[in-house]
Amino acid sequence: NTSLIICDKRHLPAGTLLPLFGTLDHGAVLQGQIEISQPRKKQLWKQIIKEKLLHQAMNLEPDSYPRTRINDMASKIRSGDPDNFEAQGARIYWNAFVGSSFRREPRSGEGVNAALDYGYAVVRALLARAVVASGLHLSISVFHSPRANPLCLVDDLIEPLRPIVDRHIIRMIEPIDGKLTPANKREIVEILVSRVRCVDQASSLPVACERFADSYKRCVLGASNKLDIPTW
Repeated sequence: NTSLIICDKRHLPAGTLLPLFGTLDHGAVLQGQIEISQPRKKQLWKQIIKEKLLHQAMNLEPDSYPRTRINDMASKIRSGDPDNFEAQGARIYWNAFVGSSFRREPRSGEGVNAALDYGYAVVRALLARAVVASGLHLSISVFHSPRANPLCLVDDLIEPLRPIVDRHIIRMIEPIDGKLTPANKREIVEILVSRVRCVDQASSLPVACERFADSYKRCVLGASNKLDIPTW
């Protein structure tokens, strides 16, 4: 009555073995993911992006204009984020959080950008395992396109967790200059033992990710309308 997850060298799920009989509700979950309505998807995406904006605001100086502006966007976000507050918030956030000269450039391979990529990869692998363990199919998404991306559901759910990684990276003791050093990587991986809160319970990030994935599963099955998203 367990699922066996096989991971690759990056610790991302490469396959899973599921028992045909037992207590797992994999069939019901898969059916729920396939049949979930578009309005429900948009409501879930609204929750995800609202929490991402709120978490970004929490990384900024109290009472500052950028923090106030992003909080205002979070309060006005509509189902499906048709105003694209996610992108608007990102432009304000990175300038205020890292500095006006910073440009977020994924896969650049150096400095803060490299550290962010590494941190996101660690949390993405962690969340992917939690999603598979919940019986969810990784490529049936809320927002991201499944075309050429087998982990698009994970890339949906990781959005509100990115500011947690950002905060961890900026507070690192070891200086980040050029290519990441082994010391940098060890310090980034320590995010896995950081304490976060998920609804009313403090826990490590891995445990919180399990609760987060399970809450999405409940939403898919119609047992809940609210995601349990980890926060500080």
